[in-house]
Amino acid sequence: MNPGEINDMALSVYRHVGPRILRHTFASVFVSAVAMNFLFAVVLPQLSITSDPNNATTQIVEFIAVLLGGLIFALPLYYIGAAATWTVVTSYVSDFMLDAAPSDEAARLFFSRYLGLGFRTLVRSYYSTFGLLLLSVPFFIGSAYLSNIHQDAYGGLLFMLAVVLCIGSFIFFMFSRIQFFLAVPVAIVEGLTPKQALKRSKALMGEPLANSVVGNALGICFLGLIVMSAVTATALGIFESIGGRFPEIAGLNAQLAAESLQNLLPTFIGLWIVLPIWSVCSVVFYYRQRVVKEGLDIEVLAREVWKHGDIARFEL
Repeated sequence: MNPGEINDMALSVYRHVGPRILRHTFASVFVSAVAMNFLFAVVLPQLSITSDPNNATTQIVEFIAVLLGGLIFALPLYYIGAAATWTVVTSYVSDFMLDAAPSDEAARLFFSRYLGLGFRTLVRSYYSTFGLLLLSVPFFIGSAYLSNIHQDAYGGLLFMLAVVLCIGSFIFFMFSRIQFFLAVPVAIVEGLTPKQALKRSKALMGEPLANSVVGNALGICFLGLIVMSAVTATALGIFESIGGRFPEIAGLNAQLAAESLQNLLPTFIGLWIVLPIWSVCSVVFYYRQRVVKEGLDIEVLAREVWKHGDIARFEL
């Protein structure tokens, strides 16, 4: 099954349960959009501001402090929204894939039970990939310090090592996203701990360099990025076209509100389309891997899933 076929299947599922998913993920996607907007509209512009333009050490320390501060606030917020979306999607898509009638009430009960597990799994799948990036921080600081005391050769060497660590972190991050693509649905459907879910996801995905599954996952990743970029750019263009037309209302400048909406709404619209579809793809892909790799038919799989949850989500 190539990326296009997986996407077609996911879109078919989405057509059947999409309206329910959109209704129940509005708030969770909004939370994730606020986190992303905070990073891009508030944190990133601050990274170029420094209190001492002549001191490289101060500049790098301030850069790292602002970036880490922004990430500490925004990442948990984003993960909460993403985990909530994934949990809701897993409930509805599982019902559809196992030939059960989707239930809003069951989805709400499912959400309240498994949100915490989904959040912990998502966080663990990300923080395990940040080691090389964190290791580069002292190298950047050391490089700036050596440059200030005119040890440019050693400073340049440390800087190059830091850059190599950053590049290595990005490569490792991309591979980990492929290996842990199924971690959240695995944890929720099979009732595993986050650590067990990561191992299980890697087993279902197979070896990154020796399996066509990688191409499927990468295809889904790139398609999601392209769609989100297009939707966000379109929405941003629309809001920019009307942003300058807000008059003074009750003594307040509505232009400020318009600018805030310009920053937030395109991000929200893009995420509201892409994040649920991305989650649907992962759940569909999870069931596909269970059938292909483990030879389970859908009835056996349905009984197994039902066994792992005390909530009677499926009408078997």
